[in-house]
Amino acid sequence: HLKPADLVLDLGCSNGAHALAAARCVWQVVGVDYDRAALSVAADSARRAARDNLRLFAVDLTGRLPFRDSSFDAVLFLDVIEHLEPRGHVLGEIARVLRPDGRLLVSAPNRETSWRRRLREAGLFAFSDPDHKIEYTETEFLSELRAGGFAPDGPVMPVVYDTAWAGVIGV
Repeated sequence: HLKPADLVLDLGCSNGAHALAAARCVWQVVGVDYDRAALSVAADSARRAARDNLRLFAVDLTGRLPFRDSSFDAVLFLDVIEHLEPRGHVLGEIARVLRPDGRLLVSAPNRETSWRRRLREAGLFAFSDPDHKIEYTETEFLSELRAGGFAPDGPVMPVVYDTAWAGVIGV
């Protein structure tokens, strides 16, 4: 749903995989992450791919984002929200920098898969990453997004296989 004229913000861009993919089809992408080593990898990948429409910045996502209000057509927030606190503040900042007709593309881990339930029933750690502050049920995820001022414009869809290999696949 990204358009060629879009200005896209990739929050928590890490090594830039999503930012680079978006840069192939939009006017400009701004990638931000706190991890300077990951940003260095992203910058090297952008140079090799000749993506001069990708700008990268080291930013603490839990603070005020260093962008003007209503700056971006779309924000990518993919598998990041579960690593952050306070999430409500971060969602507020996303709402602030998005244009009124802008789009948030967001994903987060589902804690109510059959595999995760089996792990919990066995008394085992069931988060897909020990750094996660939260993993969601669909209802909890939608509630948190709504509290931040967002509502889905379509169905919520799973994007990761529900198997013991899910953590390996997601790496």
